[in-house]
Amino acid sequence: MARRVAAATRTAPGRVWLLTVVAKEDLWWSARQQTADFYSGGEYQNAVAELAAAKGQQYVRHEVVAA
Repeated sequence: MARRVAAATRTAPGRVWLLTVVAKEDLWWSARQQTADFYSGGEYQNAVAELAAAKGQQYVRHEVVAA
């Protein structure tokens, strides 16, 4: 999914701000370290990093929020 969003966003004009909302925190709280690792590294973060490299770091902002 992250790769599809990154690919679609790559051609968007101007700056891009991606907000990743990780919902239902009560369901994954016991695995919060694994959840944080998934969104801050690995395939998900690689897709965001590739987008930033393609558009330019100054044009891409990405935040991860737990809810």
